[in-house]
Amino acid sequence: MKGPGKLSVEYLDDPLEQWLGYRLSEDDVIGLIKDRVWDWERAVTGEIIVPTSGGYDSRLLNWCIEDKSRVRSFTYGISENQAESYEVVYARRLSEILGTWWEQIPLGGFHKYFDDWEKLFGVSTHAHGMYHLEFYKKMLARIEGGNPFLSGIIGDAWAGSVNVSKLDGPEDVHYLGYTHGLHADSGYSQYPVPGSRLTNYWDTQKERLQDKRVCVIEAMRFKMILLCYLIIVPRAFSFRPRSPFLDLDVAMAMLNLPTERRRDRIWQREFFEKCGLDLESMGLEASRQNTLDLQAMRRDPVKPLDVALLREVVQPDYVAWINRTVRYGWREKMLKGCSIPAR
Repeated sequence: MKGPGKLSVEYLDDPLEQWLGYRLSEDDVIGLIKDRVWDWERAVTGEIIVPTSGGYDSRLLNWCIEDKSRVRSFTYGISENQAESYEVVYARRLSEILGTWWEQIPLGGFHKYFDDWEKLFGVSTHAHGMYHLEFYKKMLARIEGGNPFLSGIIGDAWAGSVNVSKLDGPEDVHYLGYTHGLHADSGYSQYPVPGSRLTNYWDTQKERLQDKRVCVIEAMRFKMILLCYLIIVPRAFSFRPRSPFLDLDVAMAMLNLPTERRRDRIWQREFFEKCGLDLESMGLEASRQNTLDLQAMRRDPVKPLDVALLREVVQPDYVAWINRTVRYGWREKMLKGCSIPAR
């Protein structure tokens, strides 16, 4: 139905079907990504901002830029000593090899940006990316602003890092959410969750979902309301973001590479070996610990959820359990054994 206050659902042909047979060689895929970066680079002016983790996606983008003197790369660490985090250690070494300008940005005060996040996204997605708000705010103090901005958004999905468990029925569809095991239990909602919608999705998509490539694409579609913050947030700070991995032909060229070559991203690892950017083989000492959220909790503990406000939509005992769990923290939760309330 259409009209004020009504939802209209329109089903369109899925362009994916036209691209499942699109094949390029590994060298041609790299060449395609480099050409897209070069075309964009030549069309923009000024210093180019590249958030750089030292991982495969940002590593490739730094390599692709033709004029390395324009690169301004920034990195944040996630370990207890952020300077020892592998993101910082790898990014520093990458900049040394490529001869680019690089700086580490210390983080930990991003819980003060909840209100800013709410102004950008409201309730459309969970409060997840405040650390990016802190990252870009501190970045702006070091550059002029309004810069072209090269992003590696979801390159890892197409390259081979995202793998969805085998789906055998509607009860497995939640794996497409790709939540890394973290999600609220819908059984505690005050509103019934129609199982018919889940069953209908499975019945209409189950044949397509036997193709692992389709599963990856569906997982990214399910997460797109969240993932769009990787473009929206830099725009809010006057940056002009661009990601070649959002181009349909680039994404499908990567996704259609042979499965055995995408596994563990072998095709990219061998490319980095050839061009002297195999950081993993350089014996770099770095921490893989991730305590960034814990550091922020120590500095600015989050406010508890309002049980009375949420009781209309979520069972109060469940909200209270969430508050207890967050207050204690994961380590203390394990020691004290906070149990989920019975439904």
